[in-house]
Amino acid sequence: IEYAEVLAEGKSALAQAMTSVLMGDYVSYYAALLNGVDPTPTTDIDSLKAWLARQK
Repeated sequence: IEYAEVLAEGKSALAQAMTSVLMGDYVSYYAALLNGVDPTPTTDIDSLKAWLARQK
């Protein structure tokens, strides 16, 4: 399996973590497109939002 190592940029650990999350988002988005999958459905996130709304 081919892979590329990506070093997170940022001055703080939080900045590096957010850079890593953003890179993961980009990778999963384009991987979905390359595999003919619509990357826009967010049923898990929608469920979480609905649950959080009920907690108020």
